[in-house]
Amino acid sequence: MSARAHAEDHRATLASSALAFITPGVRASACQLPLRGVASSLALPLHALGPKPWLAAGAPLLDPVTGRGVLLDMAGALRRPWLEPQPAIQPRDLDECSERQGVVMEPGDLLLIRTGWLGRAVQDGDFAGYQRGAAPGLAATCARWLEDRRVALAAADTAWVEARPVAAGAVALRPLALERLGLVLGGGFHLDPLAELCAADGNYAFLLVIPPPAELGVTHPVALK
Repeated sequence: MSARAHAEDHRATLASSALAFITPGVRASACQLPLRGVASSLALPLHALGPKPWLAAGAPLLDPVTGRGVLLDMAGALRRPWLEPQPAIQPRDLDECSERQGVVMEPGDLLLIRTGWLGRAVQDGDFAGYQRGAAPGLAATCARWLEDRRVALAAADTAWVEARPVAAGAVALRPLALERLGLVLGGGFHLDPLAELCAADGNYAFLLVIPPPAELGVTHPVALK
């Protein structure tokens, strides 16, 4: 396949994904959000042990993902340091958190879900359990919620975004999101510093820039407020 044909095929694939919700107008509006000139890395410090942020998508991500980021601090809204693995986060929980934070989802948003789970792993020094053990996250029922709001990307401070483990025979969110919705998923995002910034000014929307993933899907997202 020629380079031109490959580029056209890539554009066609992205046009059928949820990233198509991030129109030039959506991106331009997002660039107006930073007012304080503060940048918050969504990755653990380079010298720190722990997971690195990653992205998964139905097509290779060759360009930066840039748009309006929205943080739903699920743990903070409940005044907890972290959520427990069960019960899984349901659509009504997302709505209630949005209402508490005074933020309204818009088409093309890049949604970040904070459960406090990565902060707990850092505190306990247990990254093996973080990667492979039970963890809080979205229930499969959230797929319709994400679809209805035209979310372009959903990422979390957990390893899998969805609640783990998925019960035998139950519907899993990941294949629904990647294959049916064309949604980009991300895990291992360090959201604690961003949550503190958002709580301080009461604004949970910001400009989010996510560079194209490198080896193994690893990226280094940055939020600007």
